Amino acid sequence: MPAAAEKLAEELAAMSATEALRVVEARRQEHLAMADATTDLRLRAMVRAQLEDKLTAAQIAEELGLPATPGKERETSAARVRQWLLEGRKLVGVKYDAQSGRPPTYGDKLQVNDVLQRLLDGATFAAIAAATDTAGPTVARFARKHNIIPAEITAARTATAASKMKRFANSSNPAHRAAVAMNPHLPDDLAVRLENDDHPVVRSEAARAAAERGEPAA
Repeated sequence: MPAAAEKLAEELAAMSATEALRVVEARRQEHLAMADATTDLRLRAMVRAQLEDKLTAAQIAEELGLPATPGKERETSAARVRQWLLEGRKLVGVKYDAQSGRPPTYGDKLQVNDVLQRLLDGATFAAIAAATDTAGPTVARFARKHNIIPAEITAARTATAASKMKRFANSSNPAHRAAVAMNPHLPDDLAVRLENDDHPVVRSEAARAAAERGEPAA
């Protein structure tokens, strides 16, 4: 029994039964109120740790003394923390990505055209994260959110069938058009059209491809 509880027990023993009941219930209500308040403060602190110190759910779990050894228990701890973070963000009014359940912490560090251009230049998510002071998984989520898929970029750049190249060139996704613009097998009519595309990254890639072929840009 904690020392404070032992002291209270001694005080209660010196009271009448009814008086002791009233006192212990009053103390219990005080502790419940304090517990509610500290629960809210704990949720707020977790949200701050994620947003300001960029701690992951697993790292927050470790700070809270939850199982941190790799394995199922650690995954369970991280899952519990993610649920608490959802509650905490609602409490403090922080918006979050409904798909991932994470707040948009990338802020102005990640820009769509910049991420697209870096991926077209061959950068990995980890390299982009290092250059933008974010995290690899954050960059990956950002890219997926904006339909910038590395596998699709590779497919557009390496396609040899005319029908596939035309499909990529006609795509509403600028990542597809920018990638196929650098395809060495791209027919001239599609290349010229992409040089006049309304998206700056597509035009840039098309102009670079024309320069590499030794042709003047349209």
